[in-house]
Formats: sequence, structure tokens, C-alpha cells
Amino acid sequence: MVWFKRELVKSKLAKVIYGTMHKHKPTTVYLKYKTWSHLKQEHNDYKKVIKILNKSIRQLVLKSIDRNIFNPDYSIVIIDYPERLMNLPYGRPVYMQIEINLKQVNQYSIDNKDLINSIKDINKKVLEYLQDNKYYQFNVIKNV
Repeated sequence: MVWFKRELVKSKLAKVIYGTMHKHKPTTVYLKYKTWSHLKQEHNDYKKVIKILNKSIRQLVLKSIDRNIFNPDYSIVIIDYPERLMNLPYGRPVYMQIEINLKQVNQYSIDNKDLINSIKDINKKVLEYLQDNKYYQFNVIKNV
């Protein structure tokens, strides 16, 4: 199996990588965001805030997905936010990863222009959402 991953764009919000598990037969493509999250205000239920974040990103992806390239029924959003960190004092930054797995309808090459443009469209919407998020401030570096 040949892995493929590449940085998609430079962003102040997150390190954005796209890739696949199999470069020559990429049935699934992933978008991964590595970021530091800072809560904008204190909350009693951090699990609920993460659940809202996950649901919002999933809905955003489903609305902006190109159905000629990706199958929305098999697209997944995973937010890696360690549960043990939910009890950290307010104001402490927490490292977070957001991964979006996109199942292809056809097996386009990972370098296919239509595939890359579709990924860029999804990425643009996700970054806009992260920028305007009401719960978190996201940054590629730990200290803002």
C-alpha cells in the first residue's frame, strides 16, 4: 500500500492536509485539520460543544460535497478531542484534529483536477466555519 499526503493550503487556523491510504487506487480521500482550540467562553457541558462542532462540520460537508465525485452517504467527520482534556481549566488551549473522510464515487487519481477542486471547495467552507465559530477560536500555533 502506498500512502499519499500533502499540505493543501497555508492557514492561520489549522494545518490542512489531504491524502489517501492508497495513492494508485484512492477509493477514499481524507482532509485533516490539526489545530489548537481555545474556548471563547466557559461552558458546563464540553461534550455538547464538541457534538455541536462535529454536527455542524458534517452538515457543512454534506451541503458542499460534489456528488459527482464523492458519495455523501459514506463521508465521515471525526473530531479527535481527548475526553480527559474536557476538564481542563477554562482558557487552556487544547490540541484538536478534525478528519473528514470522503468516499469517491469513481476512483479518480489523487492528482485529478476535479477531485482537488472539490476538496478545495470543501476546505474553504470548513475554514470559514472555523474562523467564525462561536464556541472556539482556532489557531495553528498553541499560544495566540
